[in-house]
Amino acid sequence: MRKIKKVLSILICMALCSCLLPMGSAKAATDFKAAVTLILFDDNGNIISEGSFGEANVVLKNNNKPYDTYTPEDGIVIQNCTVAEGDVYSLAGVVVDEGYDTFECNMWFINFTAASWNQSDVIQADITFKVPEGYSPATVKRIYQHNLDEESIQKVNCISYTDTTVTISADLGVQGQNTNADPKVWGLKDELLLEMKKTQDISQKTAVLSAEEFTYTGSPITPEVKIEGLTKDVDFKVEYSNNIEVGEGTVTITGIGAYKGKITKTFKIKAKEYSNSEYVDETGGANYILNTDANGNTTAIYTGPTNKKSKKITIPSSITLPDGTTAKVTQIDANAFKGSKAKQITIPSTVTKISSKAFAGSEAKKIIIKTDKKGNISIGKGAFKNMKAKNVQIVIKGCKGKAKDKLVKKIKKQAPKGTKVK
Repeated sequence: MRKIKKVLSILICMALCSCLLPMGSAKAATDFKAAVTLILFDDNGNIISEGSFGEANVVLKNNNKPYDTYTPEDGIVIQNCTVAEGDVYSLAGVVVDEGYDTFECNMWFINFTAASWNQSDVIQADITFKVPEGYSPATVKRIYQHNLDEESIQKVNCISYTDTTVTISADLGVQGQNTNADPKVWGLKDELLLEMKKTQDISQKTAVLSAEEFTYTGSPITPEVKIEGLTKDVDFKVEYSNNIEVGEGTVTITGIGAYKGKITKTFKIKAKEYSNSEYVDETGGANYILNTDANGNTTAIYTGPTNKKSKKITIPSSITLPDGTTAKVTQIDANAFKGSKAKQITIPSTVTKISSKAFAGSEAKKIIIKTDKKGNISIGKGAFKNMKAKNVQIVIKGCKGKAKDKLVKKIKKQAPKGTKVK
């Protein structure tokens, strides 16, 4: 009761002051500004604070009901309240959502002249004002409206909001302020009950990713985010970064609506694993078979050039895969150079095995084999036989002395007569 008397006294003072002021100039408008007063009570009904709370912007939606003049001596009074059993709100059937606080929003806009207005007209309006500090504008709902002796307990979400303001809809009732004057003076009135939720810091919540480790796919990886009790795109939004290449991806979770703050989560993108997988290296112009071992290392078997007409082939020691990792070239496959027109072929020191019949059908006149210092390379049966070229020259680089002599013998054993190995 004390709160109601307080509101009435403020509105009466506004009305008395307005009678002493001249009317504004004619403009046939549908929008105006109004002063807002915020009153906060403690649990015992005592006033904690009371004062100006900026201005509200009011837009009348009935285009056929503009006003002619308006002297801004009116306003809105917002005050916190509690819906309790047996009060006017509970008796009307009002139900407050869990976790929400309630505020009365009493509107009494006076000093209008309007040729198109009549007593008891209802004019729809959008009203924008600041939300009390600590509350989330996104959560504001109109849960009760009392206008011209009609009550509505329909819950109506806000129309829009910013970081600090909210826009709500209201049905303003036209009431005569001075109907004996010429022109008549009108007022607009409405009483609302609003519910709103305090802004919470989302960083105090626990976010869980659908998984924390993924295999490279070449496409963006977007793990699902769950926060118990919250809904994505309602309470928080999710952004991803570094989520394509092998390495560490980042998920940034930002509070929206009733939540503020951020949570940052990371996840691992590991290299793709291969098992006898065919792969074409477009850059190097070669075909390979890829395999990944238990330690996550991938090796490549050279199976042949993509262009059989190339005159010179230099096999790389490693190739770069789509995920940015590398695969060491360790083997030359059987029939790798069958049909190749290359006259010179160079094999890197990373190759530890030249398979049987690797050069069968090759037209190479010169083969350069690079090795480590010990000449550790396996030569398959008939690796250099059945070549189209005659008197082929095979040059060994990297090993010397006994190691080289031993390798020369192994190669000669798998090469036709007339092959020069040095």
